[in-house]
Amino acid sequence: MDRHNTRNRGGSMKPYMFITHNEGADDRNFLGSSKIGELKTSYQSLVDALGEPIKVDLGMSDGKTDVEWELEFQDGTFLHIYNWKNGKNYLGDEGWEIPEICEWSVGGHNKKDLQKLEMIFQVEKIKALIT
Repeated sequence: MDRHNTRNRGGSMKPYMFITHNEGADDRNFLGSSKIGELKTSYQSLVDALGEPIKVDLGMSDGKTDVEWELEFQDGTFLHIYNWKNGKNYLGDEGWEIPEICEWSVGGHNKKDLQKLEMIFQVEKIKALIT
């Protein structure tokens, strides 16, 4: 079975095929990516669409992020969604609790790949502003 078919819920193929870190996306493919856009939506909307995020271990990172999602599409595109310098890891008590975060950065290799993210949210009926 193609590992990208994990979004095939209810027997009908979605117009996008991707896996997340929860389903085995290869994080080595995110090397060399950079910020390509911004996303405004609730934490819960991201969890509903993409599953639980990776919780960043403060002892193993620079503390600039708290949570992140890694997406690998069937066509070889990779996107990375993360909070940037607005959570408790970076700002301490002044930072947002993870469920309160609604401003996200999107990393990838090409700005046009943001269209894939737009499609996910459109199909999942999730309100989000992607720029």
